[in-house]
Amino acid sequence: NDKQNYTPLLLAAQKGNVKVIEILVEILREYRSFESELFAIDIFGQNLLHNACFNENNEVLATVIAELEKNPESLETMLKKKNVYGLSPLLLATRNGNEAVFNILVMTLKVHNLFESEMNVEDEYCQNVLHCASFNYNEDVLVAIISELKETPELLKTMLKKKNVNGLSPLLLATRYGNEAVIKILT
Repeated sequence: NDKQNYTPLLLAAQKGNVKVIEILVEILREYRSFESELFAIDIFGQNLLHNACFNENNEVLATVIAELEKNPESLETMLKKKNVYGLSPLLLATRNGNEAVFNILVMTLKVHNLFESEMNVEDEYCQNVLHCASFNYNEDVLVAIISELKETPELLKTMLKKKNVNGLSPLLLATRYGNEAVIKILT
């Protein structure tokens, strides 16, 4: 552990190194310390899934989820965990704008019957996934979110109207920051 509480596994996930993750998992399983490493949290309250959502390598997230699927309850707990900023792995992936990572998380949430509840999660500023995508110019992720939410039109409607702590809906947030592409998608 370093001063930010990064274990080798957390760091490998954040840096996007699949080979190192696979080697570490094998070693940790051999020495029966995988479970403790699995639940390691850095100083930002981020678990293995959070760290896997940081990079552009969606293979990292797929590898981490495949390992966690061996213990579905642990995976579900980690999917719902918020960091110190109120960001779940899904909100973090949305903010980072990686559509492939977002899609992997959505598929996993659906398999574990967590889709609706996690799509509706808010960060510390009362912002949902639509706010996160609107603010950060993540048009591809925004289109993916809306496409997923079309299956639950009432939830989509509610989320589009949701105001953050500054009283801004996702559309007003995009307007404030002059994001014309997002404005077109949301209207």
